[in-house]
Amino acid sequence: MAQINAILNFCVVAVVVVTAVVWVGTPGPPKPLPNDAHFVAQIQQPGTVLVKFGADWCPPCRGIEQELDALVHADPDHVTVVKINIDQNRALAQHYQVTSIPHLVLFHNGKQVDTAKGYRTREQLKAWIATTH
Repeated sequence: MAQINAILNFCVVAVVVVTAVVWVGTPGPPKPLPNDAHFVAQIQQPGTVLVKFGADWCPPCRGIEQELDALVHADPDHVTVVKINIDQNRALAQHYQVTSIPHLVLFHNGKQVDTAKGYRTREQLKAWIATTH
């Protein structure tokens, strides 16, 4: 019985490692940005752009969407929010090394300035954005 458990544990570990390598990719130089002209135009606009990587099936992603909507509604000239569904945009998720969601990437005047993972309230998002300028 112990031998069977050891074999099963090895198989589970092997599957997890292979899955991680396929999802995250092998180590090496940064991959070029996928050829998505609309996305590139959005992140290169002047000002602050917050990109939220998430999925419809993710409860924290749905929760942070409400916070992002409230943030933009309160001050629409302060930040632009771009929402990326990782299930529909795997190349972008891989490029930005999204390993958990929600995953936030902050751009200022077209340059990536910071990243964050996990749920944030509107106030936490405002404070985070303020510290990156």
